[in-house]
Amino acid sequence: GSADLIFPDHALKQFVMLNNVQKPRKYGAICDLDPEWTLVRSVVLEDVTIAETRISSYFTVPASLRSGDFNMDGATDLIAIDGSTRELRLWRNTIKVHDRNSTVRFEPYDLLDLNQELGDVVAAASFDTDDSGRQDLIVIEGEGRTQLVWNGIKGGSDAMFFKTTGLSNLSYFTKPKPFAPVPGNTVSIVYDDEYEHEFRSCSQCPQSSYLPLQRCNCFFGLRRVVNYVSQMSVGAAGLTRTWSGLMPNSMALLWLDSGDGTGSWWMEYFLQRRGGQMLSITIVLSVLLVILGIVI
Repeated sequence: GSADLIFPDHALKQFVMLNNVQKPRKYGAICDLDPEWTLVRSVVLEDVTIAETRISSYFTVPASLRSGDFNMDGATDLIAIDGSTRELRLWRNTIKVHDRNSTVRFEPYDLLDLNQELGDVVAAASFDTDDSGRQDLIVIEGEGRTQLVWNGIKGGSDAMFFKTTGLSNLSYFTKPKPFAPVPGNTVSIVYDDEYEHEFRSCSQCPQSSYLPLQRCNCFFGLRRVVNYVSQMSVGAAGLTRTWSGLMPNSMALLWLDSGDGTGSWWMEYFLQRRGGQMLSITIVLSVLLVILGIVI
């Protein structure tokens, strides 16, 4: 449930992770401060070189390592450009989420057919282009072309997602409504799966680089979630808020402090069509329970 750091070491041709080790947190207290947190270094991928991002024929910026959850299993996958071939590379996170002794390792995903269709790749990043939870790829080629690559990776029919975007503290009633995701806003969620409570954390706009191509929201893959997201906590600057009982396959837009001096937060909540059906069923069952209680 804590946010880790990962970066490429060009000299040693490694991907290095700084594991954020913090105290176990109880349900309902996932935002409690741990004054003794530590970062533990480990190597998660070796013998790998990623390319610098070429802006023009004479100008490049440092290499970028980007992330996404391509199979919605709750584990972060990685994407980058190969420094030798300038081909697209995708690494799948093989950690066993429910095995506390499992270590984070990454395996390459076969993109041979895709790379044969692409030219000289300059940059690539994952985006949920249609708000379906599926992480597609935006690929920029050296010829100036930008391509959308649909994600066909199967994550299981039971894979779900939850997405959150924390906006600026301009008033919710501003016309037109502002849409300005704020870097650094942190979202933590708790949900139950078939084994136990699961904790997940995310920081908005996590990419630290020049001219980053990234999504500025928090995306969580939920594999085998039971019922709903039981708790979501959002932190921005010195402010925090918590919500309970949120449905999966949905997206929450948050206005962090409405800007009117009241300290009020506003949330717009979007459900997929099947999520709307779940909501209708929940409302009907609730009404029936109320009627049953009156009759009894």
